[in-house]
Amino acid sequence: MEAKAFRRIGFIYAAVCFLASTVGAIYFFRKLVKNEPICVDYFCENETVNLLSIAINMVMCTMSITFALFVKIGIDEAIPGYIHISRVFMLTRSIILIIRWTYESVVLRVYQISGDNDSSIATAATTATVLLITMSAICGLELWVLDGVQRYVAQRAQEDMRDGEVY
Repeated sequence: MEAKAFRRIGFIYAAVCFLASTVGAIYFFRKLVKNEPICVDYFCENETVNLLSIAINMVMCTMSITFALFVKIGIDEAIPGYIHISRVFMLTRSIILIIRWTYESVVLRVYQISGDNDSSIATAATTATVLLITMSAICGLELWVLDGVQRYVAQRAQEDMRDGEVY
């Protein structure tokens, strides 16, 4: 795909990330204020852990908003470093979420294997597995998009430097 096509794709990516992260931050903030659990009963034994989990999710969503803005500014101003920083954050965020959902999937499957046939456990295990698979696919897509955006921005920065040179 041509590098210039990633300008539009990058703006769409930044807008979708901004909107999804804003909705997520608001959702987790409301959960934090209402002090409602966001986990299956087996993971909510300690309210401090639940509160910490909600706070971490809210902070990750807020940081995702910031890095979505980094992508937009990086494209507008032709600053490849902004895109690189966003890629590092996106990869770190994805790895953290993949580890979390892998852990939840395994623990919930262990509960099912040991004979606990509660429907909430089956639903939570399925949800965690689907989130794990989806996050793995989205991570690859995001890396591809951000790589293309970074190539576009680097190409544009080189063109701007050539245009600024005096002969």
